[in-house]
Amino acid sequence: PKQEYKREAFELFTEMLESLKHDVVTILSKVQVQAEEDVEAVEEQRRRAEQVPHQYQHAESHALADNEAAEPAGAVETVMRDGPKVGRNDPCPCGSGKKYKHCHGKLA
Repeated sequence: PKQEYKREAFELFTEMLESLKHDVVTILSKVQVQAEEDVEAVEEQRRRAEQVPHQYQHAESHALADNEAAEPAGAVETVMRDGPKVGRNDPCPCGSGKKYKHCHGKLA
């Protein structure tokens, strides 16, 4: 059986390589070579699109940007526990006698 698996794996690998070669040739046969003038025209259109003023923004977006500037992105409030941390397999602090993961830990 081991030799059969090796032979089958090799056949699958060669099929994959043939499929890959076929896909590459298909893509290369569809490539169209463009003249230098066409490339320059496309580049000019791209440059014009980049130079368009940002007149399409909502007025609210400026207000949001101002709020973000007021609050630093890294400011996160640290949460402090009132009691010690309860492990999943520890008895539930409610006094039910069950493990925490089967009692109140199930909700979390």
